[in-house]
Amino acid sequence: MTNKEAFKFAFDSIAPLMGEEEARANIKFLFLEKYNLSQTALLTNESAEFNDKVDLELTLKRLHQYEPLQYIIGHTYFSELKINVNPSVLIPRPETEELVNIVKPYITHESQIIADICTGSGCIALSIRKWFPNNKIIATDISLKAIETAKSSEQNNFNSSKIQFELNDILKQEWPFQIPDIVICNPPYIERTESLQMEPHVLQHEPHLALFVDHPDPLLFYKSVVQTFLPFKFPNLFFEMNPNYVEAMQRYCQLHQLKSNIVLDMQGKERFAIISK
Repeated sequence: MTNKEAFKFAFDSIAPLMGEEEARANIKFLFLEKYNLSQTALLTNESAEFNDKVDLELTLKRLHQYEPLQYIIGHTYFSELKINVNPSVLIPRPETEELVNIVKPYITHESQIIADICTGSGCIALSIRKWFPNNKIIATDISLKAIETAKSSEQNNFNSSKIQFELNDILKQEWPFQIPDIVICNPPYIERTESLQMEPHVLQHEPHLALFVDHPDPLLFYKSVVQTFLPFKFPNLFFEMNPNYVEAMQRYCQLHQLKSNIVLDMQGKERFAIISK
């Protein structure tokens, strides 16, 4: 099997599964990241022998079982950083990169402390470290495996440990760390009833602990963050939100005499909330 034949074989296998455009993007990513074959290399060496046929067949089988390609490869990219991913963490979404871009203008000096609550893969904290290497960053999560994954990404990208990664349950524990000036939080915000509309690769493989809020109040995590910092010098809070509950969040902020600014994502959805006193 030549490189050209391998690419066509892979594309033909998964195109019926996800459509031609997504299949082509996935196969390009697969060949570059797993087999070190860029599009240029494929074009200039299309007649060369492809040496990973068995591995490719196994990978395609996993894709047909709706396993995300990022989990199969073991990483993805976020803010041009290589982020390790596995079934203990969510795969970073483009919307979350938008959230980081919203936060960046508010980080104006090196003395500001930034907290990333529900850090998961650590993509937000790592991105903040990239752009603001001299600021103190505290990143917390309830999952030890998630913390370990995020730490490994920091080492891979920076060859050093600077971010303060901590196990902490924002729903049950007090905040025992330094009080931050800026808090970023992308918590679980999907209700179980919404699972019927979710893609199989997300529902079957990504961690439900990080996806779903298993509580009658879908604002549970947001309210916990607000209540955690109300007794202190209140930081600026930046949330990624479920658009269905933005109005309820605004009413909650009014009740506590907090300002809320809602920002649209690239799709025009009410996705982000900036909360301040």
